[in-house]
Amino acid sequence: MVKMRSNIPESEILRQDAKQAIHDRIVTPSARRFTPEQVEVLNRYHQVAVPDKPAGEVFKDLLYEVTQEPDVARKPEKWVSDTAKELNDLADGITRDETRGLHM
Repeated sequence: MVKMRSNIPESEILRQDAKQAIHDRIVTPSARRFTPEQVEVLNRYHQVAVPDKPAGEVFKDLLYEVTQEPDVARKPEKWVSDTAKELNDLADGITRDETRGLHM
């Protein structure tokens, strides 16, 4: 059974989960794209916590925060830029999958 973090607002939990998805995408050497679960987490954060702000801005802000973490800062710039491109695509409704690369 999962213990609820009842004293933390849902928007903050979603924010931390979204940041974790971005963090994992950058620091995991085998990660070439966000998993479907990570895409769902990112979209849910945008839709629930900050629906009035464009997704591109939301994801850019999260990426900036994540890149300030020491373990992320040590990773190759290409990993960060690839993640940024994927976040931009995601904000535009484009997701990547293993078989076809990009699709809309």
